[in-house]
Amino acid sequence: MTPITEVFFTTPVSPISGQGTNTTLLVAPGISYSRGRGWELGIEAIIPASRATGTGVGVIAQLLIELDYLLPDSFVGRPIFSPPELP
Repeated sequence: MTPITEVFFTTPVSPISGQGTNTTLLVAPGISYSRGRGWELGIEAIIPASRATGTGVGVIAQLLIELDYLLPDSFVGRPIFSPPELP
């Protein structure tokens, strides 16, 4: 298990619809879990940290599965360029 924290920060270059430049800030603390090779599961809370971002807290989850783990003998499971052979 690996603790993670992501920070999303945006500031528009020009005012939108005459509302001024509203900077948005989101903080996403979470955890990533992987047991060996081939997959990873992550879950994060999405917490708004500025008024322009909103007031609701959310959750996001992601499951990452590596193609070379699923199909080790296919073209996605092998390197594109082979290492040079030693004499």
